[in-house]
Amino acid sequence: SSSSSSSSSLPSPSLMTPNEIEEFILSSTAQQPLLDLLSDSAEKCRNHAIKIFMAAARVIRDPGNSLLPKLLPIFVKRAGSHVVEEPSEEIRLMIVQLVNQLISLDDHRVCGPGETTDHHCSTHPFPSTLRLDAFVPQLVSLICRSLDDPYHEIKKAACQTVIFLSRSIQNGALASAAPPSAAVTTTASPSVISKSPFIVMTSPSSAAPYGERLFNSLQANFAHQHYRVRVSVVEALHALITSSNSILSAVQMESLVIPKLKPLATDPSQVVRDSLFTSVANWLVKVYDPNGNDLKERLEGLDSSGSSDTSVGNNNNNNN
Repeated sequence: SSSSSSSSSLPSPSLMTPNEIEEFILSSTAQQPLLDLLSDSAEKCRNHAIKIFMAAARVIRDPGNSLLPKLLPIFVKRAGSHVVEEPSEEIRLMIVQLVNQLISLDDHRVCGPGETTDHHCSTHPFPSTLRLDAFVPQLVSLICRSLDDPYHEIKKAACQTVIFLSRSIQNGALASAAPPSAAVTTTASPSVISKSPFIVMTSPSSAAPYGERLFNSLQANFAHQHYRVRVSVVEALHALITSSNSILSAVQMESLVIPKLKPLATDPSQVVRDSLFTSVANWLVKVYDPNGNDLKERLEGLDSSGSSDTSVGNNNNNNN
């Protein structure tokens, strides 16, 4: 067929420079067909399409701004509002992983897949500013649907999305003090991967209205059978609370969060309990209520009730 003929004439990605890969994946002739394949009836086509986007996100400059606006609406639709449209667990997991890749604050490589040579690596820095404000409603929708997913690995990946969203608020507070042009950049030698931290920003007002919804989705997993899921939930909750402008307000902490933490404080897994009490100790230092509500006493009471509970054993079960 003509499509197979044209695809066979394309150079191998391993032989392409980052600029060539970027030009290809962002071209209208390649990108729209790939986007369409994400909703294809054949699972193999959907699988290949999302893997291509995941590979591209590792090598192109500014993948968040380039890909997130096109991909996120499709991913939210595949997650479904009531019924999941994507039947493959593997693809649902890759969807969340790719979103995490696009909004992560981690350093981003400008190299060909698995390469660190002159031919495959770009040596120029690429500071980027990804504003998440416009994407918060869709991100929250995807997070909540993923936290409700029966596959435990998807739940853990969604907890990471919560953490990245929370970090974006922290980073937004830092970035507001200096223009994007002041971002720290590095210029690597040809034999070294060039790196530059992303600046991912969102204003507290854009995420705060979703604090209760995010907490409720996390709280639904407090008793999940896999202790690693419960640990991931605690870590995500910690990120929500300790972001520089907390997505959860002090009032929500008082009335919504603290009263529902007891199952975690008495969790059968010591790993979960340790994770919670480490977080609580951090909240005691960092959480401040400008309205004067005494959160410290409530948090200290929670810490004491859990640490003195001798009825709870050290069962760390072997669930993943």
